[in-house]
Amino acid sequence: MQIFRSLISTFISFISVTLFPLILTAKYPYHYDQSTLISLVMVFSIILYINFFIPLHPNKYFNIVYLIIMTLLVYQNYRIIFSIQLVILFFCQLFIAFIANRFEKIQNLLCLFVIPIFTTVLLIYSLFHFIAPSNIIITILINFLVLLLQINKTIKEQLLALISIIIILIALYLLKYLSMITAVSYLLIYLANLLISKYLSNRFKSDKNSIFRIIFSLLNLIS
Repeated sequence: MQIFRSLISTFISFISVTLFPLILTAKYPYHYDQSTLISLVMVFSIILYINFFIPLHPNKYFNIVYLIIMTLLVYQNYRIIFSIQLVILFFCQLFIAFIANRFEKIQNLLCLFVIPIFTTVLLIYSLFHFIAPSNIIITILINFLVLLLQINKTIKEQLLALISIIIILIALYLLKYLSMITAVSYLLIYLANLLISKYLSNRFKSDKNSIFRIIFSLLNLIS
């Protein structure tokens, strides 16, 4: 039952990092080919390691085997992958995931912020063969909000985080990266999430970060 639950969490997390790139396909011409399919597999392998294997505390020997499997996967499909940058980005994320497994104190930072940003960037670049600065900024914003929801526990921390978010949203609005409606929506959803988090059952707490990432990503449909 626990394995089944972990697989569901992995799938939800995978959706959360792929949703924003998929939303962008409504705005830009995209390329869905074998290279994109391999990119999805690479992203899933990273999400699988983070959500399924890290809770099991894999040792260095498992990491070596996992790395070998991923290397063989890339090697077998190297001619399909259109850019060496995607391969480099993938292995960088994989090593970051290994670091997250080893150092628990920075696990939230790496697994909720750093890796989701780069997995999303990998998919965007694979789909569109370019990545606009605005898309990078929105990706960072989404995962920054998710990280703050996870790490800020006390009222003081939440208040400081809220002030920071308001300043960031105002700055992004003035720089025309966000519309007024989208900026206000981000703020309202963040506040709602703060309240909802306190009443979530333990069954959903493990997936709340992915669910919130999905919600924040969906806000870009109105921009």
